[in-house]
Amino acid sequence: MPLGHCRSSLYCYENATDLFCPPIKLSQCSGSQRLSLTSDGSAEIHAPIAEQVPYNHTYHGQKYLDEYHWLRDDKRKNTEVLDHIKAENEYSKSLLASLKSLEDSIYDELISQNPKGRSRAKFVKGEYEYYMRQKKEAHHPIYCRKRVSEGSLAKEEVLLDLNQLEKEYLNLRNNQVNFYLGASIVSPDQKFLVYTLDITGDETYAIFVKDLKKGTTYEVLKETTGLVVWSNDGQHLYYTTNDDKYRSYRLYRHKLGNQQSSDELLYEEKDEEFSIRFKRSISET
Repeated sequence: MPLGHCRSSLYCYENATDLFCPPIKLSQCSGSQRLSLTSDGSAEIHAPIAEQVPYNHTYHGQKYLDEYHWLRDDKRKNTEVLDHIKAENEYSKSLLASLKSLEDSIYDELISQNPKGRSRAKFVKGEYEYYMRQKKEAHHPIYCRKRVSEGSLAKEEVLLDLNQLEKEYLNLRNNQVNFYLGASIVSPDQKFLVYTLDITGDETYAIFVKDLKKGTTYEVLKETTGLVVWSNDGQHLYYTTNDDKYRSYRLYRHKLGNQQSSDELLYEEKDEEFSIRFKRSISET
């Protein structure tokens, strides 16, 4: 018999069937799932069903019905959407709970195949040898370099520890963070490192510049595509931004130390059939 809904005003479950929404026994209701009682008095939870809200898109003079358009939330701030996603995640976790031991054993087996961690081929640029290494159970790699002239006595310099960086963002955002590294490029004079991070999951990147001598990160450019290139003099950055359709359409030049609002717009691609991509030449001239 039905117990009711946690958010009955937002979601309708009358069309749900056990074939596609198998019930899961849980001790309490959360999110937007429906609860019902079993014969032994325990609670069953059903998959959350998103409300269908009519919305018409118009393309080339034709209208297309999209009943789930309301679920799009580029800013990740719509509480109804966030609650529904939370309910979906909780239902999935409950549904797969019996496979947790198998999940753990598969993970342990994969880790055991690489007992010493991972590394990539080293390369020399200027005065330094650059390389990446990853600890056995770490989620992300560590980017490092050593001075070539010092040979085997050279001390390792950690340029970017993504594992530590992820922990810092998790603490700042209450463990709710996407974490993806886009670009990481050392400046031509090898004094700075520019890197881009997507911490929202919508492929919008923030650009950071790290002073490798001081070890401080002091530059932030927001709402970019993640594409970034150093100027030859190491004093400027070139980057692009997206339009409302996530098309890379504007190319900017940023001078280190200046505010992003003062950056120079170099080019805007107004034709929606095209987008901007750019990179340094192989010769780096």
